[in-house]
Amino acid sequence: YPYGYFMAKMNAVWKRRMLLLIMIPFWTSALIRLYGWIIVFRSNGVLDKILMGLHLTKQPLKLLYTYPAVVVGMVYSLLPFMILAVYSSAEKLDASLVEASRDLGASAWKAFWTVSFRLTLPGLLSGVVLSFIPSMGLFFIADILGGNKIVLVGSVIQEQITKGRNQPFAAALSAVLMILTSVMIRLYRKITGTSQLEGMM
Repeated sequence: YPYGYFMAKMNAVWKRRMLLLIMIPFWTSALIRLYGWIIVFRSNGVLDKILMGLHLTKQPLKLLYTYPAVVVGMVYSLLPFMILAVYSSAEKLDASLVEASRDLGASAWKAFWTVSFRLTLPGLLSGVVLSFIPSMGLFFIADILGGNKIVLVGSVIQEQITKGRNQPFAAALSAVLMILTSVMIRLYRKITGTSQLEGMM
């Protein structure tokens, strides 16, 4: 949220630079980028050498093929969806409304919380939806960074179809995921009032 919000407040030159920082890594294959995280997380890898060089750890950490490694990989893969959703909402924010709240005696924090955050909440929630839906199918991240030790719902579905030959169970899990996705979208529409706006239009 902070990245997308403050990026929207920058001038055009810095907006392009900040957008490039998000987009350039994704010009390469997702598999290549995930294998880059293996180099970072493996024993005596980049992260271990930095931590031991700073004398924060005395021996290599076992980070690869753990749940935190999978979470980092998923956050890294889905973060642009959240940033761009918040940026799109914050860029449309009317600055005069914030100035009006400050003129009426609101502090900078209160003006942000009651005006800026509330008006950019639809963008934040759309980022949540855009991150939640793809995360259900990122089983390859668990395979690469989790070493088949971390089980995600997508991994179970993929394994039941390809190896377990239990297609009814895989179909049932897929139906549950579809229901969860529908609930998320329904909550988003209810909180943001999207359906009311569509009805008015």
